[in-house]
Amino acid sequence: MPEPTTGPAAGRRSRLTLILLAAVFAAPMVAAWVVYNTGTGTPDKRVNYGELISPVTLPTGPLQRLAPVDVAPDPATAGLAPLRGKWTLVVVDSGACPQGCVAKLEMIRKMRAATGKEADRVALAWLVDDSAAPAPAALAANPGLFAFAAAGTDYLRSFPAAAAGARAHVYIVDPLGNVMMRYPQDAEGRRALDDLQRLLRASQIGSGCPIPAALLV
Repeated sequence: MPEPTTGPAAGRRSRLTLILLAAVFAAPMVAAWVVYNTGTGTPDKRVNYGELISPVTLPTGPLQRLAPVDVAPDPATAGLAPLRGKWTLVVVDSGACPQGCVAKLEMIRKMRAATGKEADRVALAWLVDDSAAPAPAALAANPGLFAFAAAGTDYLRSFPAAAAGARAHVYIVDPLGNVMMRYPQDAEGRRALDDLQRLLRASQIGSGCPIPAALLV
């Protein structure tokens, strides 16, 4: 016999159907409430580890190069010309190079080395922000590092600094000479390297094309 369409059983089925329909329609709203109020399930679209900054184009005027001195053009007038066309990792610090400076230079040296066959597309620069000569030990420990006397120059003022000053960060300058990303001085080198490798992959080899921020976020 077919089940009756009226009576207690039919009433229970109708109520169950209504409950199920209400649950289906309510589920998205409940999920939205949970995400909005707790953040649970919110996708993290951030790709880059470093802090993207509004690009600042570095000056092109004279800047005394302190090391190496045997790289053309004339170290007294070249500015950052030898670094154009490369992704440049920049440290701003005293020529005396205290422990924090040593750690930053070590980090960028290891980042460059870890890029392997792409290392020739990466340059390392140390902008000395005082009158102290670059520490010989720091130069010896970082072969290929360019050091510049930048105290009082527009170059130094081009690096966006936190309250702690430009020494608090390591910077990435694109092949066209734009400061475009920075890391805290205690950044995780492995994660910073991921950013650098992403930039190298996204840019055309040897072209010196800057990378739009949209590719990183």
